[in-house]
Parts: sequence; C-alpha cells; structure tokens
Amino acid sequence: MLTRWLRRNASAKVAAPEFVPLTRARSTAAPARDECPTACPLAQCARGHCAVVVRVDCGTSDACRLRALGVYEGARVDVVDSRNGLLLQVRGSRIALGATVAAAIAVIPVS
Repeated sequence: MLTRWLRRNASAKVAAPEFVPLTRARSTAAPARDECPTACPLAQCARGHCAVVVRVDCGTSDACRLRALGVYEGARVDVVDSRNGLLLQVRGSRIALGATVAAAIAVIPVS
C-alpha cells in the first residue's frame, strides 16, 4: 500500500509518511535467569520447566500464527527440549520454535 502511494505521488515530490512500528521496543540484553523473578524470555527456560505466557512480542504474522497454535497470553507451556531452539508442549501438541521467536515471548516460570 505504501509503495502504491509512493508511485502515485512520485511526480508531486510529496514526502512519504513516517513509519512508526506498533510493537514495543525489545531490550538488546537478556537478563540472567536469577534476575527475572517475574517475567523472562521463553528462550531462557531449560528442559523440563513449565511457564505461563505473559506477552507475545514478535512480528504480526508470527504472533497470529503462534496464537492459532495455542501460544497466547495466559497459556501454559512445557519445555520438552531446548537444544536448537525450543520444543514446547502446548495444549496436547508439540511446537518447535526458533531461538529468535522464543526470545520474543515473555513468560513467568511456574514450579
């Protein structure tokens, strides 16, 4: 849509509107496991841990797909494997996530 607008207004020399992302800014440094008593990235959870999803903070299409698979705010996830990315048990199904997507999901560890 933006490219169509730019093509249409290229002859008028109109400046393009500024793009403002709708997602929250992500911190570049991940906190240590002991430093996140409330919420931490899902990528920090080790094998065998359970957690409750607090926030899904990735791209719109990825977030929509994760919510359709059952990874949404308030969902309980079990980490089955954490070698290359994560293998999760969610509502009776297993889901494999890459490290970047897992780092964009904030969770609260559950004992």
